[in-house]
Amino acid sequence: MVSHKVSSSWRAAPPSSYSVSPNPAGDSLNVRAETAGGDAPQEPQAVTVLLYSETGLVARQTVDDIREGGSVDVSHLPEGTYYMNIEAEGTVVDRQVIEIRR
Repeated sequence: MVSHKVSSSWRAAPPSSYSVSPNPAGDSLNVRAETAGGDAPQEPQAVTVLLYSETGLVARQTVDDIREGGSVDVSHLPEGTYYMNIEAEGTVVDRQVIEIRR
């Protein structure tokens, strides 16, 4: 399991959604926070990205400031379907299904 720390906090309203691209992914995933208006949050925000295969946790990475986007390295993972949770301050704030194809 690869573990990287990504942390951030926000003082204003937290983002309402997260965009993840590309999907299917090759060697990396780009994760970006968006507010209700579609803009990046004004304050720094850290999140933890957790990727699960059908057999369990395979990767965990923390992005320190997701305002302008963060890259998650998935080059070490075999091709397949993964379930991604995005956590902020210990709470799952988004869930997505990710395909890794090369």
